[in-house]
Amino acid sequence: MKDFCTIVIGYDNYSDVWSYFSFFYSKNWQKNLPRTFFVSIEKRGPSCFHTILSHSASASSRIKAGITSCSSDYILLLLEDYIVSAKVDDSIIKSIVETMEQKSLDYVCLQNFITPLRGKTTFRQNDLAYGALPLERNYRINLQPSIWKKSFLLKIINKGMNNLWDIENYLNNNKEEFKNIPAVFPKKKIINIVNFIDKGKYSRKAIHIIKRNNLAMPKRPVLSRFSTLKINIKNWIIGLIPPKLLSKIMCHKNNR
Repeated sequence: MKDFCTIVIGYDNYSDVWSYFSFFYSKNWQKNLPRTFFVSIEKRGPSCFHTILSHSASASSRIKAGITSCSSDYILLLLEDYIVSAKVDDSIIKSIVETMEQKSLDYVCLQNFITPLRGKTTFRQNDLAYGALPLERNYRINLQPSIWKKSFLLKIINKGMNNLWDIENYLNNNKEEFKNIPAVFPKKKIINIVNFIDKGKYSRKAIHIIKRNNLAMPKRPVLSRFSTLKINIKNWIIGLIPPKLLSKIMCHKNNR
């Protein structure tokens, strides 16, 4: 069976969230933790991980530093401010990697933070049903949380993009290049991720989770209830827009 490793992309200015990430990641992985690489720029990441310094703020450089340190052919990619908030069954992740090898898949999406993952069931493998994300879907291929074939991810980040949004926009605005890449997702929820930092502040959901686990409160400001409501309403509206129309709107916005 093909193995995988986890690469966590860190940003030094968010180092205050690293202790939360390591706590919940370690707490919620049900079996043996996979080999995990935490990549940051100049500040060394949590000692419970294999820490790597990229010495560059470039997103491409940080991801590449992780890739070159990982000997596995498949990578679970995560960001440090998106926290694993519930138990993860390691055997299911391994099953997905096995399916990727058997089906020659380069990419499996595990969660989207705005619009639900929807698509017709295209196949079943190892007791999991998989759906295909339609070509017209906005952010059909998004960075994380996703499982990537290492060689495919390396081709993308070799484009030399400075930040993570550049990579997301590249994937979104060059759909013709990726139209033959099967973008699939397991129809059963595999991993629960919570965005801890939004607009440079802790989300209210993050604070709730921190309090529930009796952890030290952060010093960084917390999003107001009003800002949280605005973000939730915006995401709800986005979820109602048909994929083709949303794609046109986002392309127009990104090209302005």
